[in-house]
Amino acid sequence: MMFALYLFPLVSALKLQREQIPETNLDTMLSANMGVSLPQAPSDAVLSTYRHIIETCIPDYDTVYIGIYLSEVDSTVKIKHIQTSVEGHIEHMDNSGTAVGLMVAASEGIQSLGSDLGGPESMLYDPKLNAILDKMPSRRDYVYQSGKKHRFTAMNHGEVANLTLVMLDRYIRLPSGLTPEVKQITDQFISLAETMPTQGDFAILYRADEQTLAFREIYKDADSVEKFRERTQTIWNALTTDHGTLLRQEVAGPSQELQALKDWWSDHEGAAQFFPLYDGFQRVQVQN
Repeated sequence: MMFALYLFPLVSALKLQREQIPETNLDTMLSANMGVSLPQAPSDAVLSTYRHIIETCIPDYDTVYIGIYLSEVDSTVKIKHIQTSVEGHIEHMDNSGTAVGLMVAASEGIQSLGSDLGGPESMLYDPKLNAILDKMPSRRDYVYQSGKKHRFTAMNHGEVANLTLVMLDRYIRLPSGLTPEVKQITDQFISLAETMPTQGDFAILYRADEQTLAFREIYKDADSVEKFRERTQTIWNALTTDHGTLLRQEVAGPSQELQALKDWWSDHEGAAQFFPLYDGFQRVQVQN
């Protein structure tokens, strides 16, 4: 239960007076991709703690979406969420902190796989956020470099909807870093992403100390994923063959959407880990 030793001080540190959360700005998204592993598939008792985490996040004012995903091939669990402000991220952690603590307590043998945080540098290194997040085990920061103008509707703060979005998180090691040639390729990705109305967001992020590029992609459905991947296959091959090495790909979403992607993915995209949605909600839709 070493993970719990990190978590419980974090939970207690979050008992802060709620700060005023600024107006939602979907152009400045702060994403989190947290992973844990269990020695066996989660029991019904553990699964109930996942549902409880989602329930405690419904009051979040600034959460664009949150989902809990269970790997198909092992006992890895992913929690993915996005807020649009430091204050909103802190409020989310405050609301969910006790429920996460209950999840850890119920999950015998749980191990942290770390957390990937992605967003503007000013948000990642905000003193208020770092006072809390520095307590997290294996935190990895990815600084926003560029991206498309999002295609989300306005946030519906009054109610939540079932989470139907399909997420891709892809990581590429760049031995020579962000060279002009790599920048040219990422610019091509963004130009093509701008032509995809059913792609809600496409962001390029970078972790300098590990020379790792990350793509954060959010789609309306599986068909949208296939269309974008087909349009970008040539430049993807150039990036991962001529300039870098693919480290991992995570595909997360509702089971029916992932099923539609699997056969196509194995023929076109190489190895990936699929994470079907267990529970979650969203406050935005992707514009058509």
